[in-house]
Amino acid sequence: MKKSLLLGAGAVMAGAVLFAPQAGFAQESNTETPISFEQVQAQAQAESKTLSVVDTEGNKVMFDKKELTVKAEKDGIITFTKEDKHKASYLFTVEIKDGKATLVKDPQLVDNAANVDHTKPNGWQMVKGKWHFYQNGKESLRWVKDNGKWYYFNPEGVMQTGWVDVAGTWYYFGENGDMQTGWIRDGHKWYYLNKSGDMQTGWISYKGDVYLTDSSGAVLVNQWVNINNEWYYFGNDGAMLTQQWFKVGDKWYFAYQSGKMAKSTTIQGWNVGADGAWIP
Repeated sequence: MKKSLLLGAGAVMAGAVLFAPQAGFAQESNTETPISFEQVQAQAQAESKTLSVVDTEGNKVMFDKKELTVKAEKDGIITFTKEDKHKASYLFTVEIKDGKATLVKDPQLVDNAANVDHTKPNGWQMVKGKWHFYQNGKESLRWVKDNGKWYYFNPEGVMQTGWVDVAGTWYYFGENGDMQTGWIRDGHKWYYLNKSGDMQTGWISYKGDVYLTDSSGAVLVNQWVNINNEWYYFGNDGAMLTQQWFKVGDKWYFAYQSGKMAKSTTIQGWNVGADGAWIP
């Protein structure tokens, strides 16, 4: 379409007769705007249709959580590659027919490694909307390390996300499936995962601060805890308060360096009662 329009424009210019306007004649303005290359390109693109790709059952095909679409100019089989969030490239084969784009077969991972048997599935493969991982045709189960990140697959070979209990130890996997470490927030609660990804419970020492979790691994926040008949307070960031005055409700308290609440004593000239509260 681009070529024919441009050639047509050239033919008109070649056949045009140029003349200078004579005195006494009113010069007519040319109201026709020449067609630019951008306009020709836009017109050609408009004539090609964007189609949603569907599977053989008529369901829309999703890729990387987005609807897969193609530009269709005519009927036939087309192939193209797309890169997913894991930076893996996949080859798609789609049939265009009667204004409909149908995925002919499952996407194939494009891998140029010399030691890979390309007759077998390898690497990341999406099967029925779920991610799987293959090595020379063998589906990976449980742990897989890819590009420095760890992933976990259930007995059906499906990549896991969110909280997963692996042999009694809890791990957390992000929305992309990669294992998380360090602090994570789930809802309104904080959890700590060590370098191996294990969720920690009980006492946690982190950069000079001390934290305590409940049995679920959630860090205690804004809460009193009694340990061996001594009271300790954990602030709004979960860290145990130490060597400072602090206010809970409308009362003031003091925590020693160990975190233990002072009681029935005098601190910096201020008296605190048996309940630990400052006596005005």
